[in-house]
Amino acid sequence: MPLELSPFVVRRALADIRAEDAEAAVDVEGALEWLGGRESEAEPVVLSLYELQRFLWYELPRKWLVPLESKLAVADALAGFLDRVGAAPAYAELCRSDDTRSLLAAWEEGDPDALARVEELLERSGLEPPDTPLLAWGSVMGSVEARFRDEAALALELAVEAGRLLPGRTGFERAQRAYVEAFLHDPRAELDGRTPLAAIHEERIERWAQRGGGKRRQIVGLVAAELSEPCPAIARAGIEEALEPLVWLLGLAPDGLELTQTGALSRGLVRAAVGRYPHWWHELGAAPHREDEVAALRELDELARRMRLLRRKGRKLFLTARGATLRNEPPALLEACAEKLLSTKPFAAAVQELAVALLLAEPELDWDELDTRVHAAIIDDGWNAAGEPPEPNDVRWLVAELVGTARALGLGRLSGRYPAPRRLAATEPGRLALHVALRALATRPAASIL
Repeated sequence: MPLELSPFVVRRALADIRAEDAEAAVDVEGALEWLGGRESEAEPVVLSLYELQRFLWYELPRKWLVPLESKLAVADALAGFLDRVGAAPAYAELCRSDDTRSLLAAWEEGDPDALARVEELLERSGLEPPDTPLLAWGSVMGSVEARFRDEAALALELAVEAGRLLPGRTGFERAQRAYVEAFLHDPRAELDGRTPLAAIHEERIERWAQRGGGKRRQIVGLVAAELSEPCPAIARAGIEEALEPLVWLLGLAPDGLELTQTGALSRGLVRAAVGRYPHWWHELGAAPHREDEVAALRELDELARRMRLLRRKGRKLFLTARGATLRNEPPALLEACAEKLLSTKPFAAAVQELAVALLLAEPELDWDELDTRVHAAIIDDGWNAAGEPPEPNDVRWLVAELVGTARALGLGRLSGRYPAPRRLAATEPGRLALHVALRALATRPAASIL
C-alpha cells in the first residue's frame, strides 16, 4: 500500500532526527518536500514505492545540484526516517540498496548507460506503466497525462502487493499491459463519465492545437474540437467502394505479381489497371507502358509496400499475412491506410497536417487556395532551410503527394482540369480517413527536445 503519514507523525519523526543529526533532518525535509507534493505542512505526506524509485534513481541524481556524498546522505537519511515512521521494509531497503547507490555514482560519473539502467530497473520492478497499443506515454507530459500515469503506477503497485501481478513470471508483461489498458478504459465520475484515455487524448489535442504560429493555430483550430469527438460513422459499403482498387491490387498478389528489372509493376498489370479504371488514364493515343505513367496505380503500389501489405521477393511482389487479413476487412484497411497517409518527416508532416485540417474544415476547396494558405502558415511558423524560407513549390509538391494518395484510395475527389480552377473535396470515407490520420498525429506522445 502507498504510505500515508499524518502531519503529526512527520513532525514527531523529524524532531527526533533533528535532535540526533540536524543535517540529516534538513535532508529528509528536502526529500519530503520534493516527494510529498504537499502545499503546506498541515497536509499528510503520501508516498508510493514507484515515486520513491523515480526520486532515488533519476530525480535525486539529476536534479539535486549537490555532490555525490550529499546525495548518498539524503538517501540514508530518508531510509532512517522511513524506519522511524513504520513504513513497509521495502521503502527503506530501496533507499539503502546497492542499485540506488550504484546509480547515484553512475550519474555522478557521467555514465552514458545510467538512464538505460534506470529504465531497466523500473521495468523489472513491474511498477512502471508500460506503453500499450492504446497509448504510448510521452517523454514530455501535460498535467492530465502525468496525473494518470502516476495513478496507473499506483494501480500496478497495489496489484503487485496483492499478488495479482507477479513481476518476473511468464506472461507478466502481457498481464501488466492488460491492467494498464483496463485502467485507461475505466470511466471516471470526475471526468463526467469519460475515460482517462479520452482525457489524455483531449489534452494532447489541445496542446497540439496551441503549437506554432498564429496562422497554424488558426487552421488547426478549425478542427481541434472535431478531433476530440469519435470518428464519424459511415456505411461499410462506402468504404468498400472507395478501397476497391487497392483490394483488387492485393487480390492479384497471393501467387506473386511480376515486376520489371527496376522493381516496378509489369506492363501487363499497368494496362489491366487502366482497362479496369479508365479514369486513371487521361492521355490520348496509346496505352501506358510503365507504372510511373499511371499516378494512381503508382500511389497504391507504394502505399501497399510501405504498409507491408505487399512484400518483394526477387522479381515478384507477394501478399503478406497482414495484407491478406486487411484485404478482407475494409474498415480496418481504411484505418491502417489513414495511419500511413501523412509523412513522418517533420517538414512534410507539418505541411500535410495543415492541408488535412483545411480539407476537413471545408466542404470543398480551391487547390491553389489550399496551397497558398498552407504555405503562408508554414512561413509564419518559421520553417526554413539554411536560413531561407520554403518556396511555394516546396509546399505544393507535398500537398500534391498527399492529394494523389488520397485520390488513389478514393478518399478525395477533384473537379475541374487545368488551366481552370481545380476544386478538392474529401469523400465520405475520406473524411473518416482524414479524421483518423490527423487525430493520430495530434494525439501522439510528445517527445523531449533535449
